[in-house]
Amino acid sequence: MKMKNILNSLFPWLAVTTLLSLQGCENEEGTAIHSRDTVSFEIDAGGARATETTFETGDAIGVYAAVRMSSAPATLKTSGNYADNKRFVWNGSQFVADGDANEIAAGYETDYYAYYPYREDMGNPLDYDFSIQGDQREGITLSDFMYAANRSGTTDKVITLAFSHRLSRLQVTYTPEAGEALSGVTIQRAKATANINLGTGTANTLGATSDIRMYNDGGTFTAVIPAQDRDADGTFLTLLFADGTKKDYTLTAKKEFLAGHTTVIPFMGKELQYTFTVSPETIGSGYSGGIYNYETVSNKYYSINGKPLPGTESPLDYTVSTTDVWITPDKAGKTIKVAENLNTAPRNGKVLFTQAESGRTYILPVQQSSATTRQTLQISTTAGNIPAAGGNKAVTAVLSTYYNDHRDPDKKENVTVSLSGTGTGFSLSGNQVLAVNNTTTNARSITVKGSYNGITSDNSLTITQDAGAKQYASWSDWSVTVSANPETVANTGGTSVITADAARTRAWTWNGVGGSGGTETDRATPSLSAAGSGFSLSGTTLTAGNNTTTSERSCTVTATHAGKSATCTVKQPAGTTGYGDWKVNISASPTTIAAAGGTSTLTCSAARDVYTNGVKTGTETATPVISGSAAGFSLSGKTVSAGNNTSTSTRSITYTATHAGKSASCTITQSAGNRQYASWSAWNVTVSANPATIAASGGTSSISAAATRTRTWTWNGVSGSGGTETDRATPSLSAAGSGFSLSGTTLTAGNNTTASERSCTVTATSNGRSAACTVRQSAGSQTTEYGNWTTGSLSVSASPSGIGSSGGTSRLSATASQSRPKYTKWNGITTGTTTEYRSVDVSSSASWSGSASGFSRSGTTVTVAANGSTSSRNCTYTASYGGKSGHVTIHQDGKPADVITYGYIFTLGAVSGDDVVSTGGTVTYSVTSQKITYTNGSETSRSNIGWSASANVSWISAGTNSATVSENPTTSDRSGTITLTQNESGRKLSITVYQDRKVSVDIN
Repeated sequence: MKMKNILNSLFPWLAVTTLLSLQGCENEEGTAIHSRDTVSFEIDAGGARATETTFETGDAIGVYAAVRMSSAPATLKTSGNYADNKRFVWNGSQFVADGDANEIAAGYETDYYAYYPYREDMGNPLDYDFSIQGDQREGITLSDFMYAANRSGTTDKVITLAFSHRLSRLQVTYTPEAGEALSGVTIQRAKATANINLGTGTANTLGATSDIRMYNDGGTFTAVIPAQDRDADGTFLTLLFADGTKKDYTLTAKKEFLAGHTTVIPFMGKELQYTFTVSPETIGSGYSGGIYNYETVSNKYYSINGKPLPGTESPLDYTVSTTDVWITPDKAGKTIKVAENLNTAPRNGKVLFTQAESGRTYILPVQQSSATTRQTLQISTTAGNIPAAGGNKAVTAVLSTYYNDHRDPDKKENVTVSLSGTGTGFSLSGNQVLAVNNTTTNARSITVKGSYNGITSDNSLTITQDAGAKQYASWSDWSVTVSANPETVANTGGTSVITADAARTRAWTWNGVGGSGGTETDRATPSLSAAGSGFSLSGTTLTAGNNTTTSERSCTVTATHAGKSATCTVKQPAGTTGYGDWKVNISASPTTIAAAGGTSTLTCSAARDVYTNGVKTGTETATPVISGSAAGFSLSGKTVSAGNNTSTSTRSITYTATHAGKSASCTITQSAGNRQYASWSAWNVTVSANPATIAASGGTSSISAAATRTRTWTWNGVSGSGGTETDRATPSLSAAGSGFSLSGTTLTAGNNTTASERSCTVTATSNGRSAACTVRQSAGSQTTEYGNWTTGSLSVSASPSGIGSSGGTSRLSATASQSRPKYTKWNGITTGTTTEYRSVDVSSSASWSGSASGFSRSGTTVTVAANGSTSSRNCTYTASYGGKSGHVTIHQDGKPADVITYGYIFTLGAVSGDDVVSTGGTVTYSVTSQKITYTNGSETSRSNIGWSASANVSWISAGTNSATVSENPTTSDRSGTITLTQNESGRKLSITVYQDRKVSVDIN
């Protein structure tokens, strides 16, 4: 086998994942289809990795085969398998058996296991020690152990295999210094043997070590070794040069060599390196600016293979500059001064650092925030208060602008503001504060703020108005008034209240403002005096005694103050004669008259008092008028008569005595009347029936019954005043007679189901007395009648009800279940009903309906044609008879359908770049994803289906055919897994991606 080398340092070597062909074939029953054809093997285009590895004609592989005994994969045994270590050779397109002895028969459900290179001494496929060649200078082919397995249980003749490498490949590149020529490289103390298990495909490295001489492929040295770890202890590689000298190299850290991966270790000569860094990475300054420190590292040194050579490091100078006038760098002090920003926009600048000799530059960005701005508004007014009589004050304002809290003298201006604020007596107009006349004795004020273009003044002003004062005119003369209440006192005497007042007035204003004031009144209490016979004055009360004369008299009251006076007069009329009210009385004796009648006598009077000037001097009398009426009563003079009371209630009459509008009353009552009875007569009972005869079919008769007795009576024992009283009762009824029933006063006779007349005696009973009547019923007659036959249900069937897909006939039948009633009648009335039943075949007389494609009917015979479809079909027939219907469905099977099954192929092809350098890279891979359709066990179509990709680590971004690996920032190797998932089947493939840190070695 010929190998083609890829020089990328950390790209993958060959595919890690084994890919299998999943094609198979089964018959309808699921058993394998066997043949005696022999198998051959083709290489999966992806798995063969044609860009790196190609098989050459004559290359040989070893094959083991295990036949399945069930659906589960077969187990590979140490020996006695279906095929053991069969040798197959490459003919340019396939691996074919190397002679008849190595043939393997196809047709069985078989799992295959293959390896390269072929070893005749492969004894136990589950435990075989494979050793690499110690001298690989002629090539690595015979040391490159590869493995493939197809565990699909395939019966195909051509089996697809995808080989993958089970060992690790190491590549060494060297960049010589002038005059050097590398002739060979040896790996020291490498583990050289791996234990192989073909059942699992594992290759476990064993402990024995040896030196491995590497293959020179155009200046790149390559060797294959089992997967292993190497520590940084002792010589790892020895480089031999053409002049006979050699160099030993030791790893700087532990290194992992992974199965199926290529590890590249580069070597180079001495190289001049420069270091130039500046910190911080950026300067961020506020608007006020400031001084900021910085640090630099600037030196040069020599390195070999990226590792600095001790003692070669020396410092380098640098320059620092800027084109921004607001930035001032100070190299000596290692500071950068940023000036204050007075602009309203942020600004960006930069400082350029340039390393001497190398010319390397570093730009340090400087960012400064914009200046802060604010505006203030100050308001003011003139000194002094607003006068009490009213006035106004103007408010002025100054608008100032500040940058970073510094006031700009060019940004100060006088502006006209709008005012806000409230206060009693004040109003605002523009920048004016107005005050009206202050009509209080207190000063008052208003606090205002100004605003301009949305800016409110920082300060407020309090503007005060002086307190108001009243201004008065001269007093007027005093005015005296006096009055009495009442002005006339009764002739019997009494009092009058004297009211007197003295007042004077003057006008006034607030602060001398016309119309703002009013009139003020000053009051005093005048002195009082009285003149008049029969009157006396005490304070403001004037008292008059009883006027015992026949003439009117009066008194004059005078009120005096400050030389001014006024008078009023109080009068008292002459004395008079008067009378009291009339008083009327009336009474009766006796006040109650017996119920049988009687009399009562009335007594009445009227009188009043006589007064002279209010003093009683005598009494006046009169005879009142008497009135009153009521049923049963009469008045003659002063005698009241009552007749016999023929009611059970008391009765009364009220008499009223009246004189001069005054009256009095009294009431006479007669006791309630009472009936007096003689003894009761004996009870008399009567009873009758209507009708007395009831028809034989039954009916009712109404029973009438009564019970009565009498007695005589009088009112209060007065003869001739009463009458005769009748007492009635309802007799109880009873009936005796077969076929009769009594409910209340209704006698009911049922249907007479006998041929004889029958009767019933009804007896009425009350208070020990009784009477009877008889009701008769005519003899009965019996008859028998039948109803019509009716269909209760219809049973429908078909024989047979199922027809095969080839067609046939079926017979329809219908059976009616029928019934009719039988009636027994007495007197034309049904007294008993029974039912008679029968089943009748009505197939020929029933009405049939129903149709469907492929079905035809003639009478009760249904003919079904052959069904050419894979779907079954039905036809429902309905029979109707006697108002009932029934249904039956004839089913025909469909032609047997094709058996459709599916298989899937999901294999991984070429994988490139899965061993990635620390700076990152791209992993590419090809995938075969197909869906196979089998009809009745034979393949009928094949189509491509999609798949999805994912990764188990964040530093791998996986797509369907490639993945991007980001830079490894750590000092450790790392690995991740890309998982490909086939749509529909859910089958998965995985690719392991390895990423190395940067390799460095020590030179001894």
